[in-house]
Amino acid sequence: MLSTPPRSSSEDTLDSQGVTTTTSHIPGDQPQTPTRPNVPEPSPLWTSCLHVVQYPNAASNTLLETIADIKKPRLLRTVMQDSADYCVKASGELFTIRFPAKIDRFGQFAKIGAYFNLPNTGLDIVSLKDARAQFEFKFLTEEDNECPPEAIKCSNMASEILMHLHQVLEDAHGPSDGNKNPNITAFWRSYGPGSGDYYSAVVLTEPLFQGLPSTEGVVTPKVTRVDIGKSASCLSPSKASVAASRAHTVPARTTTNTQDSHTLHISQLPDPQGRYAGLLSAHANFSEAKVIAPDVFDSQGKYMSPTDYEARCKDGQYVEVEVLLRITNGNNNNNDSRVYQLVLTQMKLLPYRMYTKEALLKCRKPVAKGKGKRKADSNTEPEGQSPTKKAATVTAETDISDMEL
Repeated sequence: MLSTPPRSSSEDTLDSQGVTTTTSHIPGDQPQTPTRPNVPEPSPLWTSCLHVVQYPNAASNTLLETIADIKKPRLLRTVMQDSADYCVKASGELFTIRFPAKIDRFGQFAKIGAYFNLPNTGLDIVSLKDARAQFEFKFLTEEDNECPPEAIKCSNMASEILMHLHQVLEDAHGPSDGNKNPNITAFWRSYGPGSGDYYSAVVLTEPLFQGLPSTEGVVTPKVTRVDIGKSASCLSPSKASVAASRAHTVPARTTTNTQDSHTLHISQLPDPQGRYAGLLSAHANFSEAKVIAPDVFDSQGKYMSPTDYEARCKDGQYVEVEVLLRITNGNNNNNDSRVYQLVLTQMKLLPYRMYTKEALLKCRKPVAKGKGKRKADSNTEPEGQSPTKKAATVTAETDISDMEL
């Protein structure tokens, strides 16, 4: 049974039938009429957290059992379009883990400002290809008494699962060659007693920019037979380069957010230091590159633009986080270094309207048969989801709607 908010102290007593009787403190007064037990109304945050922990992939003791082979992450080059290894379920799907947490805006690794995780100097097209928003989260503790115990437990289990996976994978990898000095980056970051004494989760989005100009040095002109004789002017290396850049697009991974209303151009990004402007002036077609918003939703279920992260993601904001686990060879070096990464698949600010609205609907009396049908509610799902992911979300949340709050 799911927990309820702590009850405030009172002088009410329960009789043998569980009915509350209020004791009078005024001499001569009669006891008040017995009432129902005084159970506090769950807050929107409390209700939202209870929804999070009911997802099938919420951090739990049984979640690890869904991994196909915990010691052997898989290379998914054709699916993920990279050379990293990923934790995969027995069904062949990517393994993901979901948990509640708090945004840590002042962590050393939080990079959600105007330039995301781009280097402070030397900005170029190559660095933009791997530009990502980088969130840092704190796991919940007993001090987060606004949240139910189930949420605190789920958040702590997430950290323990990540630590366990790291240990198992490192043990399976075995010791490195004595001539190598590998640098191992874990799923989490550590802050000592002088800095708060806690572990944090650093979560990356997928690359934000798509359609960037080609970085090839020498471009071979591509002329088909039907193109011969149709050019109004002579070809030149610069014209060939522009044509190649326009034809070149960075391969885009499948993402829920494909609507043009959520897509920005780089020229629309905040640029307080003029760093994007420098690239715009150097590359004529750089302005055509797009910024694709990850699946980050505000409390109303609306997509959040990457331009809003810095202003709207406040320190201490409660969130629901879903991530997949990726292991890469740091900087493609040969010294056996490994980087364990958490890649964001979805984030929601809590309290989340869809969750609290479901709770309200369950409290209402059902409409009598034949009296009418409840109108479809467009606010029960994050807007703009693809049919595939939307179906998966609906399946999970249909089960959630049956639980008691």
